[in-house]
Amino acid sequence: MNKEPDPYQKGDVLQVNVGVTHYGIYVGNGHVIHNSKQRSCITKETLKTFSGGGEIALSHEIVPENREETVEYAESHLEDDYYLFSNNCEHFARAACGKLKESKQLQDAVAAVVILALIILLISSSSEESNKDDKT
Repeated sequence: MNKEPDPYQKGDVLQVNVGVTHYGIYVGNGHVIHNSKQRSCITKETLKTFSGGGEIALSHEIVPENREETVEYAESHLEDDYYLFSNNCEHFARAACGKLKESKQLQDAVAAVVILALIILLISSSSEESNKDDKT
């Protein structure tokens, strides 16, 4: 019986692009622990399920300092709830690797929304000023 070798090392941080970058921790035997928005919690799934049909890559941005501790953290947080703003897949992967629990993708998205809102306000106020000038 031929068993395929593990494609990744235990503790590797994997990512897949699903419109945003989705992160998970490889725990061996073809399984990944990740914070799943669809399941609303941290869950253990196969590589195939984790990928959702997308191409899996090794993360070069989130790198574990200690693979064993990363896997222990991931396993000890199974079934923790998913929260977009405080415990999404990126928060989880960073915390598992001993990094600051943050989501740079979320920070970038919030910054983009704020900038867009400011631009709309500026355009709106400029338009109102122009209308006032036309009336006088």
